[in-house]
Amino acid sequence: MCEDMQETLAEFSEEMGFSVREIDIDQDPVLRDRYNTLVPVLAVGETEICHYYLDKVALEQALQTNAT
Repeated sequence: MCEDMQETLAEFSEEMGFSVREIDIDQDPVLRDRYNTLVPVLAVGETEICHYYLDKVALEQALQTNAT
């Protein structure tokens, strides 16, 4: 699932003008406890956007909210 979300995000990142930073939750006990069964998770800052599969509508809304 992680690869699927990465591929889809790569398509949208150029179109929507954002960059993606991948974080390995296994390297951080707090993140591992928080997201263990929810990977992949997409967040903008501390705001979770979606889990498992990319929700383009939620991503667009988050980017608009974060831009203002």
